[in-house]
Amino acid sequence: NNSFDKENVEAIVHLFKNNVDSVGNTFGCHENYLFSRKVDFDISIRSLINFFATRQILTGAGHVKKDKSGKWRYVFSPRADYMSEQTSADTTKQRPIINTKDEPHGDIELYRRLHVLCSDSNICDVTTMLKMAYTGIVLDYLEAGNNLCQFDLVNPIEALHKISDDFTGTVKIDLVDGRKMTAVEIQTEIISILEEYLRSKNYCLTDENDIYVKALNLAKEGLLAIKSRDFSKIDTKLDWAIKYKLLKHYMDKHDVDWSSPIISRLNLAYHDLDAKVGLAPALRAKGLMEEFVSKEDVQKAIHTPP
Repeated sequence: NNSFDKENVEAIVHLFKNNVDSVGNTFGCHENYLFSRKVDFDISIRSLINFFATRQILTGAGHVKKDKSGKWRYVFSPRADYMSEQTSADTTKQRPIINTKDEPHGDIELYRRLHVLCSDSNICDVTTMLKMAYTGIVLDYLEAGNNLCQFDLVNPIEALHKISDDFTGTVKIDLVDGRKMTAVEIQTEIISILEEYLRSKNYCLTDENDIYVKALNLAKEGLLAIKSRDFSKIDTKLDWAIKYKLLKHYMDKHDVDWSSPIISRLNLAYHDLDAKVGLAPALRAKGLMEEFVSKEDVQKAIHTPP
């Protein structure tokens, strides 16, 4: 109001890179890829739905939620619960995994836009690397005329919700062909398929500096960690594991559970981009969150695009 405008009021604005607020609103982390127009898009969409519904166990941001029974617990993804459709051209009334509106930001004769809406906003840039590079390998595989339809899910949206909610990674999902598989099992098979594809292209899978090799190795580490319940090799690299370690430390230190306001505050502070009060800079400084891109490269890229 006018009286406030005349006041010399100091305020601090916090910018959060997350996916949900305290009253249940959600906002996505949109991924955009140029995808070849020569490929059968319907078959590719089926393949990608299977991939994205299960990928969250690796690239999820981690979240503390209160379920319908009133119990607080930790889950893989804050975004998953809000997804309602597999595909849709309308993103204002529906929340699809993939937006099918065809708006390529490139040569329309060569490319179409693959617009992904189901992913989480990551804080650790190593997780972001995994999200983008791993998806890049899948798109290469699909553009070569292959598919992942052997993993077709009976109900992809239900699967997306169940997989996120099951932090043990053991929930079985119904496949169209009658099989029941966990997300870990599906992702493990997908990685094996992708590695075989890359070998057939004479791709060097021993070059640890290669972005695809980095992504595949990290994905395998993540899957092994979920199966073994030993997160020590990924709890500085994958957001959900970094956050889980942080929150569990505070829970043990203050003798509180997942329902504590302290934990809710930390869950939010993890996504605060303020350099002074956000947790990420402190975690990086203490070696508790790895970096993929150095601060120097970030500053250089502001004026000299990579």
